[in-house]
Amino acid sequence: NTPNEWININGDVCEEGILIGGCIEVLKDIIGTKFDKTNEFLEKYKDEGFIWYFDVFSMTSEGLYNTLLQFKNAGWFKYTKAVVIGKVCFPNTFTDMKYEDAIKNSLEDVKCIFNFDIGHVKPSFTMINGMKARVVSNTEEGYLEFIG
Repeated sequence: NTPNEWININGDVCEEGILIGGCIEVLKDIIGTKFDKTNEFLEKYKDEGFIWYFDVFSMTSEGLYNTLLQFKNAGWFKYTKAVVIGKVCFPNTFTDMKYEDAIKNSLEDVKCIFNFDIGHVKPSFTMINGMKARVVSNTEEGYLEFIG
């Protein structure tokens, strides 16, 4: 019931899937390590599809671009229905790249919502990894609901 500032990247979003994600600065450090069991999880639940969510604390726009490409190349975005990225707590850039451009250029084939209400910047939803959810964002409405 409160106007939001969500930015749809790559079109309107109306998707259901299993929530998976967290703080992007933490998650990026496990790519390719012995602790990275992401692809096994994705294969196990691939029929459900996934909604990835990322909280960005202080990563630069360039860092976000590179990290999203790393996730994509590591196979993390296969079976992805949508990606939601929260408001950046401490935004920064070295090349004047906008966060929206970083997302669009790295996830050109994925529906994404930027400035989503998660993470360090209030208001923020509580996200539950493994929960099935529906996320909708268009010119008429925007909401997240847990289903299942």
